[in-house]
Amino acid sequence: MIVLEVNRALLGEKNQCQQLIRLIPQLKGVGFDALYLLPVVEKGREKSVGSPYCIRDFWRLDPEFGTEQDWEELRESCVQNQIEIWIDWVMNHTAWDHPWIHEHPEWYQYSAETKKIIHPLGTNWEDVAQLDWQHPELLKTMSDIANRWIHERGVKGLRCDASYRIASTIWKNWIEDLNYKSNGSTRWIADREIENWQEVSFTGFADAGPMISERPGAWNKLYDHDRSAFGPLWNDEDEARLAHFNQRNPKLNWIVGMGMMDKLANVSFFNAQKFDQSKWEAWILGMSFGH
Repeated sequence: MIVLEVNRALLGEKNQCQQLIRLIPQLKGVGFDALYLLPVVEKGREKSVGSPYCIRDFWRLDPEFGTEQDWEELRESCVQNQIEIWIDWVMNHTAWDHPWIHEHPEWYQYSAETKKIIHPLGTNWEDVAQLDWQHPELLKTMSDIANRWIHERGVKGLRCDASYRIASTIWKNWIEDLNYKSNGSTRWIADREIENWQEVSFTGFADAGPMISERPGAWNKLYDHDRSAFGPLWNDEDEARLAHFNQRNPKLNWIVGMGMMDKLANVSFFNAQKFDQSKWEAWILGMSFGH
């Protein structure tokens, strides 16, 4: 199975969903089986650096991405072309202007010294506030939102961001509850391999290499959004992985990053860029591989 990681910043400053819809027949034509969308929901503004992982609302679509009608058109086009929709599921933190900051301050972690909400420890993610998963009400609320994405918006897969930062028992209970509600039809992909990932109920994990993995559940990444934005940029190891990709081994699953469109430059997923359809089409043609 081959999945396209969709960096919506490359889809223009507005109408991003419509730009993507226009490309779906071509993407299917060259063999993509699923679209994995980096966060498409409303971004926060307080302390923001523009990251789509700084989320103010886990359900409301970001205006730059599109409307509910746009999403329905996207869903219909994907169904017609037999392409799955995956989303980036961010459950570790929220934006600083998320309503929960004031409505449910107990859902966050606090500094013992300052008694203030903290950003994720050990990171420079100062644009986001760390959630505290010791609260069953928080778990249920997140479960309800994810359930809506699956049943109301037709999402078939969730790539779970920062999976390693949330306790395995939390993931296990949360995923099992949602699997029960969705009859076990949803793909749960950890953003990296975590210990005992199968026992935690994940169906797979993203694998950045450098070795190519044929293990069940492994999704080999080919130049993801972090690499193309922050480096290191495309190198010989990526060329080697691309060579394996081009062999079309049916035992391998792949997640392909859109940063490959410009291998020699940093490609941001923070700031929207002008949509260049000709560049997109040339890249898609170059990725022609079929099944």
